[in-house]
Amino acid sequence: RDIGVTGVQTCALPISLSWPAGAGLRLQMQTNSLTIGLGNNWEYVTDGSISSTNITVDPAKPTVFYRLVYP
Repeated sequence: RDIGVTGVQTCALPISLSWPAGAGLRLQMQTNSLTIGLGNNWEYVTDGSISSTNITVDPAKPTVFYRLVYP
């Protein structure tokens, strides 16, 4: 299923993400140290009922990863 982010605004803070409504997609994130990179510790940021969110950038967390998942 090829569904992804339909809008990203990075010229202002917070970062604004949006994706197709009604697709049931959920946004996940993980934060690790610079030496670890990606791991398996994904946490849900949204549930499948919304299609956009704003992300506040935290300078104390230099490596934060996001992904959209379909249950």
